[in-house]
Amino acid sequence: MNRRLLLVPLVGAALVAAGALPAVASTSTPSAAVSTRTTLPGVATRLVLTTNTSEHSTTGTLTVSNTGSATLHVTGITVSGAQASSFTVTSPAGGVADVAAGSHADVTVRFQPPADSPIEQYATATVRTDDAAHPTISVGLAGAFAPGVEGAGEPSLAQLFRVLGYSTSPAPEGTSNYVSNNRAPRHDERISPYWVAADPSHAVQLRPIGRYVTHETSCPCGRTRWALHYPDLAKDLVSFPADPASGAFGPGNERLFPAYSGTTTFSPDGAFQLFSDAGISSDDGRNANAVHDWRFYPARDAHGGFVPDTWLAAFDIGTDPSDKNWDYQDAIFLLTNARPWLSTAAVPSSSTVKLDFSAARAGTVADASGQGTGFSSVQANSHWGTAYDPSLVHLDTGAGLLRLTAAPGTFVGPADDQVDALQLAFDASRYRSRVSTRLLGPVTSLTLGDRAGLFLGPDDSNYVAVEASSQDGRTLRVSTTYEAYSRYPYENNPHGKVIASDVLPVSAADVRTLDLRLSADVVAGRLITEWRVNAADDSAPWTSQATVAPRDVMRWFSTQGRAGIRTSRPSTAPAVTTAFDQVRIDPW
Repeated sequence: MNRRLLLVPLVGAALVAAGALPAVASTSTPSAAVSTRTTLPGVATRLVLTTNTSEHSTTGTLTVSNTGSATLHVTGITVSGAQASSFTVTSPAGGVADVAAGSHADVTVRFQPPADSPIEQYATATVRTDDAAHPTISVGLAGAFAPGVEGAGEPSLAQLFRVLGYSTSPAPEGTSNYVSNNRAPRHDERISPYWVAADPSHAVQLRPIGRYVTHETSCPCGRTRWALHYPDLAKDLVSFPADPASGAFGPGNERLFPAYSGTTTFSPDGAFQLFSDAGISSDDGRNANAVHDWRFYPARDAHGGFVPDTWLAAFDIGTDPSDKNWDYQDAIFLLTNARPWLSTAAVPSSSTVKLDFSAARAGTVADASGQGTGFSSVQANSHWGTAYDPSLVHLDTGAGLLRLTAAPGTFVGPADDQVDALQLAFDASRYRSRVSTRLLGPVTSLTLGDRAGLFLGPDDSNYVAVEASSQDGRTLRVSTTYEAYSRYPYENNPHGKVIASDVLPVSAADVRTLDLRLSADVVAGRLITEWRVNAADDSAPWTSQATVAPRDVMRWFSTQGRAGIRTSRPSTAPAVTTAFDQVRIDPW
């Protein structure tokens, strides 16, 4: 049978053969997305550019991708915002481009701020396309303009954080880029000499995102390393290229997102520390004269929220305080998939570190009858399983007392067999704090080398203790004992020694109350012991006894500081019970 072709008029002037089904319209569509290489975790898509008065201008790239199934037509790109005049789209011409399905096109943006521009520059690039789902896509443009080079001419750490897209506060805002010249944490800073992988199944990354240092031609330099234990076992990560001999700054200096070589990822199987090229560790206790060259800040998004397991690591060059400017943007890194090795304990103002023994506290170290005493732990000793004997601990809530009976053993000397050294955990890294206790008299039961009092320190080989003791039950002494057996060659006093001792002006029988106090000054890295006897009220003066300055500062002034009370006796002496009226930690 012969068939005739029939022209059938259809809407849209489509033609089909007679007897055939109508043609199906194409479902192919484009799908647009815009990305940059300078968008960091927790930050909305942003192109970050930096320049200075010697460089004048720089360029960066927006990438327009088409993940759809039809050609994407970019119909225009405009720049708007407060400093729009500093940013110019230089290609493609007119901001117009066709992007094939599954392909991408680069958009070049020039950052060329006027000489009198502010350090921080912000604008918005709007990309228009024929993607029906995303006809316009907005991308943040951010620039850091250094009005000078080196020193005071550089942007501050806070300004650089904002340009990168983070709301993290590293220090008070001011007229200079100075952060701090001591080890006390500033604003959002978190003290953590050691870190661990947040997810051990994935690598940790330490990515350079900023570098502002003096002109350097002898490179590669700025080498950064990591190690689990000792500097001689450290493994290299990144280093930076030399600046030109002409005096200009190269691609690895005086800018955000500097050029570098090496690797940014590593897989630690334990707690790790970071090292600079001068061997400066993130653990201040290893660094001799260097005070606090590494600072770590949590990455906060634009709304102030924490970006999970993401940290801004800031480094200030100079091993001696006399040759530093304390600006902490000599090198800036993004540390990801990491968390501090130690969590943060209660702050000194917290009620959990103020014990008056008037009520049991659930979930804390128990006494002989199972009542929670309020202490968070018992100090470990060198004889596993012997540090805690609850039968010697008695909470008397009616009297508001904790009665502690001394067992044979002590943390002073080589034996390290102390029993029932009851501890509170507190954040000693951020605050000047005071730990105090009150012993109720009379204290005539202390004889033959018995001791009772207060201690502070990370373990039974590193502590300072201020304690009452007597040899005859009549003459009472208050003594300070100091032991510092650090992991490094700075201190080696493994058995402790009495460094100060005072005879009380009253006899043991006439003691109604004996107050002992340890003051911890994180700024100076010092601990001060004090005492007072028969104080009429809290305004009574204290007698200062001794001051110590441990070299292993980050263990002593830790986010997990330890302080508490203990009693001890020689094995040949009879059991002695001491009544403690209170133990508390307060801000200083």
